[in-house]
Amino acid sequence: KGVYGGTYRWLFEVPMTLTLLDKSAKGFNESRAESHSVLVKVQVARINDERNNDGFIIETMEFKQRSRQ
Repeated sequence: KGVYGGTYRWLFEVPMTLTLLDKSAKGFNESRAESHSVLVKVQVARINDERNNDGFIIETMEFKQRSRQ
């Protein structure tokens, strides 16, 4: 968190499990699910823009596969 180049920015790192199903499956019971452990890194910045009422923008988003433990 902090000012960088005159703009407040935050970097979030979120571990998550991403589960993929075959597109023809109607649910988990009908398909072999494929799960991946990933780390999602998101950089958010505060902005002053009339087109963006929330005042925040996602500048970068990165997914990295985590090693299984």
